[in-house]
Amino acid sequence: MLAWRRADRQAGEHVTFRVLRILEGLSIFFTFFMLLVLALYLIGSIQQFLDSSQFMLLELLEITAILCVFVTAYYLLVLIVWMVRRRFFVLPRVVYSIAAILLGFVLAYGSSFLSGMFGPVG
Repeated sequence: MLAWRRADRQAGEHVTFRVLRILEGLSIFFTFFMLLVLALYLIGSIQQFLDSSQFMLLELLEITAILCVFVTAYYLLVLIVWMVRRRFFVLPRVVYSIAAILLGFVLAYGSSFLSGMFGPVG
């Protein structure tokens, strides 16, 4: 009976670890994609892209930033559960998660502000 509980608990930890790795990959993807869209927007401002292209980039940046915040917040939640279960603290991942969430909030708010301020009227 004890061996069965141990095997069941280990299987649950493996599933949690797999979910953690998938969420980590998604979080890193959305963070880098968000930074890439931001860089493209800034380059477009210097190169004088069309206004419609700039607005499209702002909308894409806002959507990407919101997705980054949600995925990274869920990743941080699963990471905390995993750290509590394993009694193992991983500081770089926690710092990355908090930084990505804050950056996502700032960029989502900033792109929303710029879209509202300079967006098409009507």
